[in-house]
Amino acid sequence: MKETKLSLVMRKIRVSRNLLARDIAMALGISPSYLSLIEQGKRVVRENFITDLNKFLNFSIPEQTELLEAIEENQNKFVIQEDTLTKIKREIFELLSQTFAQLKSNLVEMTAIKEIEGLIEQLKKFMEGLANRNQPQFI
Repeated sequence: MKETKLSLVMRKIRVSRNLLARDIAMALGISPSYLSLIEQGKRVVRENFITDLNKFLNFSIPEQTELLEAIEENQNKFVIQEDTLTKIKREIFELLSQTFAQLKSNLVEMTAIKEIEGLIEQLKKFMEGLANRNQPQFI
């Protein structure tokens, strides 16, 4: 697991109470893996997370302060990740738009080429017809 301030604070509090992460997750009604994602800063902490956690662990004032600071640090990290993700999505969309425009242009060119090829075939047939008319015919 990636160490974050939140994971360090939560581990310190858990260890001081002889609890496992799954004990806390069960008390909060979430899965241990989801709790791990919260600790890693990969999930936003819901509003009542601290309240529910405090009901179960009965934090001291210093623990509450330390935990709130750690959560705030993780939330800021998550917002940055979201902004980066949004930027990446925008860049991908722009790239796809450019690619689509190029494909559309190529398709128009291909359609024009097919039309020209069709006209050439018609012209060949017309020329063959003219050539056949100008040949002397023997009776």
